[in-house]
Amino acid sequence: AVINGSETLSCKVKVRACYTISKKSKLMDVGKNKYSKYSSAYVNKYTRDWYLFRSHLEKLEKLGGGTLIVKKGTYNITSVLCIPSNVNIIFKKGAKINKTSNTHTSKFKASKTLFELVPVSKYNKKNWAKKYNGVKNVKIIGEGKNEINMNYYHQGVAVTIFHSTNISISGISFKNINEAHSIELDAGKDINISNCKFSGQKGSNLSREAINLDIPEKFDKTWSACDKTNNDGILIKNCKFKNLYVGVGSHYYSYNNSANSQIYHNNVTVENCTFNNMKKFGVHALNWANCKVSNCTFDKISGGKGDVCGIMGRGSQRLDCTGNTFKNIVNSGSEKGFGIKVVDYELGNSSIPRTYPTFVKGSGDEETNYFEKSNNYENVATKAECKIIKKK
Repeated sequence: AVINGSETLSCKVKVRACYTISKKSKLMDVGKNKYSKYSSAYVNKYTRDWYLFRSHLEKLEKLGGGTLIVKKGTYNITSVLCIPSNVNIIFKKGAKINKTSNTHTSKFKASKTLFELVPVSKYNKKNWAKKYNGVKNVKIIGEGKNEINMNYYHQGVAVTIFHSTNISISGISFKNINEAHSIELDAGKDINISNCKFSGQKGSNLSREAINLDIPEKFDKTWSACDKTNNDGILIKNCKFKNLYVGVGSHYYSYNNSANSQIYHNNVTVENCTFNNMKKFGVHALNWANCKVSNCTFDKISGGKGDVCGIMGRGSQRLDCTGNTFKNIVNSGSEKGFGIKVVDYELGNSSIPRTYPTFVKGSGDEETNYFEKSNNYENVATKAECKIIKKK
């Protein structure tokens, strides 16, 4: 079913189990973990909501999957919640996840991340997730008005997705990040993010994206292998980005030493999205290949240092930008910015081959898709047209 453009599920779906929780729900006992009997040294008014979610998600892991329906209410979450495979989380209208920073107990501290796609039983197992063999078949769905509010928690991430396959996030409003991302997406395959809203950001690092596409190479997640697996098959559709630094993008590159080549995120599509009041870029396509940005609107991109543009194609191969609209793009000071800018990527190491971008220009885009090339690069990969289109 579809409600307000968002996919919905119910307990009628054939799943292994289905639980509905509210602010008044009791904690669930799971095996040896008798959460319902935990003392106030662990469960207090600041940590109870976390234990409520944890106990039910842990139960779903034991059962091999299922659905968790979250009813209306504000749930204060201090620490990380682990989502296993084959799980659907449905936030009903009025459900709000509120990131808090103090557990008010010496037993454990608050974490930076809210949700991580990993079974809690594997959380401390070194390199448990590799390639695309981590958590699979997860849906996080918002029905009606709901939100995940990070409350500007420093370096706090709402959802971390590493080495996962067939993941869908829809209908969620992500708010208020600080030197971090709403969604950290690394080594993902067949990931769909749709009908979501992203807004509110603080911090001095203008490269922080609301949705970050990265490669696991130097991360602090014990359970995730740093095996340099790229993202492959990412769809970001019908989303709204507002009052952020960068909407969607990457800010690090990775290199395959044995093959003597760059590693590219592959088959990334951003379509029918709006980017409003961004400081740096709407989309930062750093070392992307076979990707498409289409039918998006970029309005009021300004305030950042250096290059400011709607779409930055940095070292990307076969970047297809068609049917996009650009308005009010201003570079540093009063200099006019560009709707699209494509540049090669200088790695600062002469032994590593430079990446030369290619740009596939759709027909009839001369009036809206203007772009600039720089650094005198050669258009070597596909010989795609890369003519400079002057802004009128």
